[in-house]
Amino acid sequence: DGIRDSSVTGVQTCALPISKESAETVPAEASQSTTKDLPESAIGEFLAESEEIVERVSQVLQLLEFGTFSKEDIDKLYRDIHSLKGAAYLFSYADLGNLAHAMESSLEGVRSGTHKPSKVLINALFRGVKLIDTILERLKNKMPYPKISAAIPTLAKVLAVAAERLEPVTSSSSSSVPVTSLQISPDSQVSAASS
Repeated sequence: DGIRDSSVTGVQTCALPISKESAETVPAEASQSTTKDLPESAIGEFLAESEEIVERVSQVLQLLEFGTFSKEDIDKLYRDIHSLKGAAYLFSYADLGNLAHAMESSLEGVRSGTHKPSKVLINALFRGVKLIDTILERLKNKMPYPKISAAIPTLAKVLAVAAERLEPVTSSSSSSVPVTSLQISPDSQVSAASS
């Protein structure tokens, strides 16, 4: 029917070194999108619940952006993204699941309380939410989304690099140079700019 796209088969290379922890891969069976015979009502319920999750995630990201968040907010954010990931894989929307997986993984340090959320990470998470919202809209309208699928591996790398460069909670700000932006070049190389 053309609404499920399995074009995400790997992750593009990145100019920055990435540790094994942040370059976590999705299981092979999860990256293979298959069509399931599901009733339209089940797909409709998945889409409606996913839209509610996107709304909640957006609200918590705004709290992060303004620095007015609590540990409970971070836990809610993580749980919502985790729920979206699981449901997406259950319904065979591997691209959506892969994106949610990358977002979830990027939050590990913040969720554990060892690292502070950065502007770069928050912006990348907002970009993820925008892609998820677009995918959901296209699924609702039974439209393919190959260009969006093609952008997911690059955003996953940006999320991983942003997570690697988070400032530890215990370090003094004078001992590290914060990353202020990550740029994606046309050839999918990720570079960092610091201030």
